[in-house]
Amino acid sequence: RARARARARAGGDFVPRAVLDGLVVRASSRRAGVGRALVAEAEMLARSWGSGALLLRVEAANRGAREFYTQLGYTPPAGCDERVAGRKLVADRFGAKWAPAEDAPLARAL
Repeated sequence: RARARARARAGGDFVPRAVLDGLVVRASSRRAGVGRALVAEAEMLARSWGSGALLLRVEAANRGAREFYTQLGYTPPAGCDERVAGRKLVADRFGAKWAPAEDAPLARAL
């Protein structure tokens, strides 16, 4: 499912942001170009919304999906250090520590 979200800039302008979340291809249909075709369709839809990029929410532990998207040119978004992608900062009794995050973002300019 693809969603468009509007984010406000400092000047008050709204910028459409396309997010691809929850893409699943049946195991028996993998490696047949189905995922690639679905991502291409999501990118086309995002462009039609005026979005300049497509942001993906990918489970940090799903190595296969992360490798697939990397092959398509997706990388951690600008400002997202690759060393912390897939991790989140959580408070503990000693201050804060890094812990695994459920998902790690990837993005690609359109």
